[in-house]
Amino acid sequence: MTDRTISLLVTLDQEYRVDDAEAIANAIKMIKGVLDVSTKTFSCADTMNAYSARVLLKKSIFERMYELFGE
Repeated sequence: MTDRTISLLVTLDQEYRVDDAEAIANAIKMIKGVLDVSTKTFSCADTMNAYSARVLLKKSIFERMYELFGE
């Protein structure tokens, strides 16, 4: 079995204003397989993993609500 990953950390080449970084984040969101993009600053890998877990939980809840309430 091959190794798997649930999240990627992107580091920009320089500091950007938040509104400029938002355009970059929106472009990344358009890539297939991207669930969420955040402009938050993470201080350690554990914090990033916790963020990823919350995003996946949120996705699961929305999927189940969609199944429950239908189209």
